[in-house]
Formats: sequence, structure tokens, C-alpha cells
Amino acid sequence: MRIHRIGQEQSVVVRRFIVKDTVEERMRQLQARKQRMIAGALTNDEEFDLPELRSSKCFSPRSLY
Repeated sequence: MRIHRIGQEQSVVVRRFIVKDTVEERMRQLQARKQRMIAGALTNDEEFDLPELRSSKCFSPRSLY
């Protein structure tokens, strides 16, 4: 999907429509969890919970279904 072209000067607005109880919804939740983990690893603001990380299914493709 191409949203922003080289040389484009106008602002771009992206809207995501995610239908409830779909693979896309699960993928979005997974992405949000990974972003929180990365943010926690890069800053000292959040304690890194190793047991939660180990029990997380974020690396399993089967967790999407």
C-alpha cells in the first residue's frame, strides 16, 4: 500500500478500519503488545516482566487464529 510519495508536500491521513473478531484485529493487538515490550526495553519507565514475556505467544503464528 503506497500512501506517501516522494516529493509529496501535503499531509497524509491514514485511517485503519479493523473488524471485530478477525485476524486483523488479533494482529493489531499483537502489534500493540510488541510495541509496549520494545518501549519497555528501550526505557527504564516500565519494569520488564520476564515471566509475562515467556508466557506471551507473540512469536507464535498460531496465536493469530
